[in-house]
Amino acid sequence: MRAGIVVLIGLALCAPEAVGEPYPDRPIRLISPNPAGGANDTIVRIIAAKMSTILGASFVIDNRGGAGVRLPQ
Repeated sequence: MRAGIVVLIGLALCAPEAVGEPYPDRPIRLISPNPAGGANDTIVRIIAAKMSTILGASFVIDNRGGAGVRLPQ
């Protein structure tokens, strides 16, 4: 069992790094279920600005009135 673990660790150390496109390769879309111009829209834009600086990605705010989750009654 120990030999198997040693072999797996050795193979993992010898494997080349995965090279690919960095995530995300396009802007991230945030869907706000409220119309533009309201208090919720302002909060979403503030959060998107902070996330943009932290992640280094651009965000697009998509305001869709009525896009909220509807619970069964």
